[in-house]
Amino acid sequence: MASTILVDKIDPQSGTALELGSSGDTLTVPSGATLSIASGATLANSGTATGIGGSNTPYFYAFRSGNQTGVSSSTWTTVINNSEVVDSENSYNTSTGQWTPSVAGYYQINTMITAIPDSDVTQLMIAIKASSHSDPRYANFLKLGSANINRFSGAVSGIVYLNGSQTVESRVYIVGQGGSLQGEVQYTNFSGYRIIT
Repeated sequence: MASTILVDKIDPQSGTALELGSSGDTLTVPSGATLSIASGATLANSGTATGIGGSNTPYFYAFRSGNQTGVSSSTWTTVINNSEVVDSENSYNTSTGQWTPSVAGYYQINTMITAIPDSDVTQLMIAIKASSHSDPRYANFLKLGSANINRFSGAVSGIVYLNGSQTVESRVYIVGQGGSLQGEVQYTNFSGYRIIT
């Protein structure tokens, strides 16, 4: 028979440890409740605890399969990472290159882009663009100098707040002539996950 005990504090007997439940029992902190551990306290865990600290979901990891051609000069272009390694809630769109996580929170977002520039390319910028901001953020400015190279890689990452309906995408900006992006997971990729708070 279930019962409820209402108290303000439970102290173990002096010199002993306080044990809650027995082997095989489940102790549940209901949704909406707060489990507070004071600064300086130690949480010892010799078994398996689930749900403590929250979860890094949703998360995804996508990459470009095959080259992306037709990148125009001096224009922010969305990178279409058209293949996925993992997508915890199927919220990454391989057709648009946009991720729309359904949970509000702060997200760690990462992208790596490898460009195959034309001979006149002098600059390359890589950025994370969230729909909550009018301009790309965390842009990484790479000065190529003499652009007579056949491949150039850059990466950028940052923390972005998304409200549960906003999108985030990876973008590239090439100055000089247009170019294309190198496919395959080790060259061009895009990933993100929610930060536990």
